[in-house]
Amino acid sequence: MSGNNTSTELGFLTPTSGPIEDPALTNALQATVVAITGLPATLVRPRWQAVPPNQPPANTNWCAIGVTEHTPDDFPYIEHDPTGNSGNGQDIIHDWETLTVVTSFYGPNSSANAGILRRGLNIGQNRDTLANISVKVTSIGGQTVVPDLINMQYIDHIDVTIMMTRENIARFNVYSLLSADTSNVIADPSIIESVGFILLESGAGYLELESGVPFLLEADSTRTNV
Repeated sequence: MSGNNTSTELGFLTPTSGPIEDPALTNALQATVVAITGLPATLVRPRWQAVPPNQPPANTNWCAIGVTEHTPDDFPYIEHDPTGNSGNGQDIIHDWETLTVVTSFYGPNSSANAGILRRGLNIGQNRDTLANISVKVTSIGGQTVVPDLINMQYIDHIDVTIMMTRENIARFNVYSLLSADTSNVIADPSIIESVGFILLESGAGYLELESGVPFLLEADSTRTNV
């Protein structure tokens, strides 16, 4: 990583902002299930917790929810925002992923609660909390009956798998190239259509174009406001 985490120095860059992750994502999923099913918030639990609480009694209706798989799409989209960083510029990367969310309902009303969630998620207004974090519901599976045998007693257990997509946005301090002395560029400058970014070291560096063809800069490249 570069010392100041910007493209003005060689080295790795880390994002300055990114998508929400656990526990914020889990909280949004939990809030949606609580609101639609009417189950108490204390009985809609993350699937995995650092200190797992005791499982409620067999006659208690409750739910466990969690993301079991993140599947990223190929080919993220990168755009340059020249107005970011107070006019210095920044790169914004957009990528999309598919989330596999498993909701497990327990208790005597497990099937009914699973049905309430499935139908409720088909109402657009009920998906607003998820939409606020760029999550969209793409499909809702049927009910899978998977009763648990605990202490020689079967516990009602219904699983519903929900597929969601999410747009992730991350920002990197890749500054805009405002001017450059290209008198000694070793290539035909006429084919330079757009500049992706610039790396400089001791007055020299290279430009990487959208075409992926590097051009060596032997002369100083100056970053000035124009």
